[in-house]
Amino acid sequence: MFESWVETVGGILDVAGVPGLLTNAKEFRQTAADKASEWRAFVAAWWQNYNGERVGIAELFTLVTEQKLLDSVLGDKGEKSQRTRLGMQMSKMTDRVFGNYRIERAGEDHCDRQLYRLVAITTEDTVHKAAHTPHGGPGNPDEAAGEWSA
Repeated sequence: MFESWVETVGGILDVAGVPGLLTNAKEFRQTAADKASEWRAFVAAWWQNYNGERVGIAELFTLVTEQKLLDSVLGDKGEKSQRTRLGMQMSKMTDRVFGNYRIERAGEDHCDRQLYRLVAITTEDTVHKAAHTPHGGPGNPDEAAGEWSA
């Protein structure tokens, strides 16, 4: 069924002058896998340094820059831009599971800045959470797909 859809839509797009439907599917899956592993490495380092403590973007930014993590998230602009990008992605990562840890919001500090924490989870917690989340799961961090629960 999907193959016939791809052929039909691909033909329409070719006629419209947009060739190559799904020609980058392999690269897309590889990018998604790379991002997932990048986030798993970050979460592992976070847990090693802070366990379940509440931390802000300042602490997490120090962690990612010192350990050279999340390069694709930070980008190559200045420090302020990188901190902003990290903060935006952390907001999107709320309730995502990487390995045995879930990223959660943990209130705000005295300056009303968002804090986060990691919560160690079990397989049972993951199944329960997925069953009570719309569409069966939390989705992905940047709408660029891939499995973000690992």
